[in-house]
Amino acid sequence: KSYVMRTDDWDEYPNGRWGDSTSPAFGELSELSHFYSFTLGSADDDIRAMLGNCPLVESDVYEVFARYVEGTVPHIPWCETPLHPESFLVQPQLARLNRYGLLTVNSQPPVDGVSSNHPAFGWGGNGGRVYQKAYVECFVSPDKANRLTRMVTSHPNMNLYAVNYAGQEL
Repeated sequence: KSYVMRTDDWDEYPNGRWGDSTSPAFGELSELSHFYSFTLGSADDDIRAMLGNCPLVESDVYEVFARYVEGTVPHIPWCETPLHPESFLVQPQLARLNRYGLLTVNSQPPVDGVSSNHPAFGWGGNGGRVYQKAYVECFVSPDKANRLTRMVTSHPNMNLYAVNYAGQEL
């Protein structure tokens, strides 16, 4: 299962991009929320200008994801809001991963005991501490998934959970 599927009922934690809108951790809904009608702009020409008129090669799609992470594309159909400030810490690395063809849709940087009041990483009540492991969730081609699996296997401090489009674990 994907991270989203495994954590969609975690009301006591931030719910991210696809969480339960009734949870206090979800925050305010915006006009761009996926619970409202989603638009990328006022006209089809605006949408094409932002996302690219006609992707001809895979790298054209990779570039849209990278530009979203860098903030030059304000939102894409999978992510209706700009990148959250906590991701600014890993923004260059995310852009590089996207340009390589690991199309990131969810991620978080590592955090080791910052205050729950921290402007980018904090959540929950006053006086708490936030700890989180780094992770990236992405779409990737079968070839790159196999290469990534081999790479992670040779690094004992890394974990990988990968499933293909049929739901089979790699």
